[in-house]
Amino acid sequence: MQRHERAPGRLAPADLLRLLEQRLARGSGARTALLAVALSPSDRRLAIGRGAAVRTVLGEVARRVETLLRSDDRYAFASREELWVLLADLPSEPLAELAARTLLDRLRRPIAVPTGSAGAEPIHLQPSIGVAWTSGTAGLDAASMLAAVTGAAASGQGIRLRRLRGARDHAPNQAQLEQELLEALDGNELELHFQPQLDLRSSRCSSAEALIRWRRADGSAANPEAIVAICERRELIVQLTRFTLNTALRRMTEWSALGLDMTVAVNLSAATLSDPTLPLMVSQALDTGACRQPGSRSN
Repeated sequence: MQRHERAPGRLAPADLLRLLEQRLARGSGARTALLAVALSPSDRRLAIGRGAAVRTVLGEVARRVETLLRSDDRYAFASREELWVLLADLPSEPLAELAARTLLDRLRRPIAVPTGSAGAEPIHLQPSIGVAWTSGTAGLDAASMLAAVTGAAASGQGIRLRRLRGARDHAPNQAQLEQELLEALDGNELELHFQPQLDLRSSRCSSAEALIRWRRADGSAANPEAIVAICERRELIVQLTRFTLNTALRRMTEWSALGLDMTVAVNLSAATLSDPTLPLMVSQALDTGACRQPGSRSN
């Protein structure tokens, strides 16, 4: 990585994955590195994902990334806590690791966030980076490469390097990944994690956002956007949405029994929003959830 006068482009996550897929399809000449950066904010204001502090920090993260990358490199914010970086035409794997170490060093430096008193206070990130480099050997696809690096980044161990050599490596191809996801859905092996939404005035948590997660058999964590993309492509999105709704409502029932009054936000894909069966699905999920409420009876 070296600094250029013109900063590289920021892409939407789906566009970055599409570009990665195109590069992998070129064969042995497409030497490509993919970095997944878990920002892991320790500050509570960043964890809830709202306010001027978040905009300041994410803007500074983007600036630091852009000043390091070359003109052909690209990056995307997968979420407010995860960043993907695509490095094009790297001659060797050690250069991919060097790029990750340089980026890690930059992101660990404190970020000054303005305060109401016209001053500023430092906020520290605790990033970890998963790195994968491939010479473009046949048998790799964007989804499997992304699954490898996001699982490594989630370890929280600074930098973890994954060596992907194509079909001979342990990274699954697209068909294998899709089959594993289908089996995971049928076996209720997916999970919902809940991102708390805090009221800074009262320091109380009254709501949460439901986030789909899938840890594969090899221990790697599949990227949520890859999960949704596969489900849309294989017409499994209704099954995924039903699982998410039912699981979220079950957790709300458990919290209610403990005296916790919580609301939960569930993300829906564009394909789900255009599905005419969505209102019926939501109604059935709510009816099922109502039957679980303490003291309720089934009709």
